[in-house]
Amino acid sequence: MKLPLEYFFVIVFPLVLVLPLPLLASSIALGAALLNVLIVSGARGGWRTVSFKGVNQNILVVFGALIIIIDSLTSSLRSFSLEPVFREVRVSFIIVPLVLWLVKDKIYRLRPQILFSMVLGVLLYILYSYGYLTYFYTNVITSRNFELSHFLIYDLRKNLPGAYHHTYIGMYMTFSIAILLYGSLGINKIYSYLIVCFILLNQVGIGSKLTLLMSLVLIAYYSKKYFKSELTRAFKVFLLFVLILLVVGFFIYESGVFNSISFSSSNRIESWQCALQGFFRKPFLGYGHEMSVVYMDECITSNAISTHNQYLEELLNYGVFGIWLPVLLMFLYLKSKNDGLFKIFLVMIIVLGLFENILSLQRGVLFFVFFSTFFCLKSNSIEGHKR
Repeated sequence: MKLPLEYFFVIVFPLVLVLPLPLLASSIALGAALLNVLIVSGARGGWRTVSFKGVNQNILVVFGALIIIIDSLTSSLRSFSLEPVFREVRVSFIIVPLVLWLVKDKIYRLRPQILFSMVLGVLLYILYSYGYLTYFYTNVITSRNFELSHFLIYDLRKNLPGAYHHTYIGMYMTFSIAILLYGSLGINKIYSYLIVCFILLNQVGIGSKLTLLMSLVLIAYYSKKYFKSELTRAFKVFLLFVLILLVVGFFIYESGVFNSISFSSSNRIESWQCALQGFFRKPFLGYGHEMSVVYMDECITSNAISTHNQYLEELLNYGVFGIWLPVLLMFLYLKSKNDGLFKIFLVMIIVLGLFENILSLQRGVLFFVFFSTFFCLKSNSIEGHKR
């Protein structure tokens, strides 16, 4: 796998996004990637030859503009002010698709390198966690032995320098497993399966319960296709994944992951009820981001002040205008066509959005916008070459 140095910062962005670094580092890495595209395009005279004639057909650009308009419009109507106001976290929805449009005919060629960067970031995060745990239990808490527990993820998030929410690292892990299973890196399948097993085992203690379940379902779905081939090969693959599931099942049982399900579900049900009540109180313009936080704080009795649902979050913030998100995801899914990895990526985002606010923070927004644009422009490029 060759590394095109001219697009070095574009390729390295997924790696930086996953690593346990301050969120500012991810924003800087994305800025460097976009600047990388602008400089390379300018040096090659790409700005003179690129056509923005079809940019309005790029649904990400259209929806990016729509998000900014909705943010500004609802905010102005709520405050009776003509001053445009929008959340900085949403700016990348329009900037990233516009800039990457400059290299829409070349972006799909970077697929192996960009996806490898994602998997490498996940592996480095896991190894970094190992190093910290070794230090923690040998130098900080010497009187206590290490215990495999699902609540280890909360210990890591609280104490591990640079750690972030387990939903996001779990999401990156599930996506990396999909990348490895669907042969997007071009490496030996046995090595891919071993790395999948390694990531999956660590997802028990590092990722969220939902992302772990999604990974298990993904593996089961992937292994199903081998039963359509010759029996001997199918039987070998079947035994391999049965072994993986048994080992992971043992770790799940020992970690006590199911002990926290009732706690998580009760918090979410209360959050969903409050979010729905808030939407029906202000169905046209919503509360806005700041006031919705105040409303949820007053409504929820637990300390988990969140809607725990991205779709309800949008409805609470923008009223009926919040339907932009499911509409966008529907259009993207229709556009994914025969790209299996793109479909898995979208299904993962859709399902996670039902239980978490994954697009309310930059870590989720940058991941979604970058890879959605990457997959969409790849599809456009391939269709253009076919014609």
